[in-house]
Amino acid sequence: MDFITNLPKSNGYEAILVVVDRLSKYSHFISPQAPFTARSIASIFMKEVELFKFTGVVLTMLSVYHPQMDGQMKVANWCLKAYLWCFIYDPPKSWAQWIPWADLWYNTTFHVSTGCTPFEAIYGSKPQGIEFSMTNKKEGFSIAEVSSALNEEDRTDVVVNALKRKCLSQVEKRVEYLEAIQAEHDALVEERAACEAKYQKSIQSLYTKRYKIVNGITEVEGVTNETTAEAEEKGVPSFWLNAMKNNDFLAEEITECDKGALKYLKDIEWTGMKYPEGFMLKFSFESNPYFLNSDLTKTFLTVNYEPKEAIGTKIEWFPEKCLTRTVFTDEPKKSFFNFFKQPEVLEYSKDIDEEVIEQLQYQLEYDYAIGVAIRDKIIPCAVSWFTKEEAARGKEFGVLDSSNKEDEGEEETKIKKV
Repeated sequence: MDFITNLPKSNGYEAILVVVDRLSKYSHFISPQAPFTARSIASIFMKEVELFKFTGVVLTMLSVYHPQMDGQMKVANWCLKAYLWCFIYDPPKSWAQWIPWADLWYNTTFHVSTGCTPFEAIYGSKPQGIEFSMTNKKEGFSIAEVSSALNEEDRTDVVVNALKRKCLSQVEKRVEYLEAIQAEHDALVEERAACEAKYQKSIQSLYTKRYKIVNGITEVEGVTNETTAEAEEKGVPSFWLNAMKNNDFLAEEITECDKGALKYLKDIEWTGMKYPEGFMLKFSFESNPYFLNSDLTKTFLTVNYEPKEAIGTKIEWFPEKCLTRTVFTDEPKKSFFNFFKQPEVLEYSKDIDEEVIEQLQYQLEYDYAIGVAIRDKIIPCAVSWFTKEEAARGKEFGVLDSSNKEDEGEEETKIKKV
């Protein structure tokens, strides 16, 4: 239910309580006497709404946060305002007298969503017509007579249907046409989702084939089983290391020490997320002498495609094998594996240095740029990066992979991990 307020005072009323049944679309337009409270509204609701009359339900009202109205309530409010405007344009303070008519008109209107009128949905039959006489045929009928006839015949009237067709038939036609456009739009969205699912399934099958060949699980046709030293190496050694090294942006992050560990990298995958928005990168490693983890992940949570939070795997380094800190002094050092470090989150305080906040934000955005480069460039075109074809193509068209970085002088001051 909802309220329409700030109306001109009419017969002591200044607001309209709109109640809509979600299933049948049956609506009630009630004018509560001001000033009204939660208790008085609950009493009016129990008294006026037929559903509660019939079932004998005792309603207990709680005062809670009131969310924005949904589309169904918005349509009911809009229809009521449009109907009243047709009759009270000249005498706006007479709107209260037309509420019963508006109630009847709305509930005897055909609804596309239900395939019938709300009256039929509730009572199971079409409304019966009523007859009444007019006191003055020249000047029109009396509102009091109309209200009286309305009450006597269970608020059903064929005359109201005529008024409905005259006032809002054109608008309803437009709304029905808009509903058809919406249905067509929804069908296209479903079709696009089906195409994307088919595309992802096909792409994933290709990634699986690539994984098996790179890691020597599947052999390609034409390769002989010779016993040479070269033949003893399965798959394509250091495939992902070389693919990333050939990207100028990522090559800046890979040190000589990192290369030893990255040779054990078997695969890189990414998964998109909708709720919350973002994506996750997964790096799968063979057993290696550097760390215990078989998988390292980095998750980015975004808002409107802007990074807001990053979550990384804690690397379980073997003794004296840590690549992100020096062995003897335990000081931070440059390494690609700093990418997986969990960024520090600071609680708001006036004492926090702005430079520290800026550096943390810069590190988050920088890590996000690395993640996007791996997701959008390396994973889909790994073979082309491995063969340097993609790098050559970028230079041919003047594309610089390091375009997202700031100038080297500023980078040197910010590259340290916090």
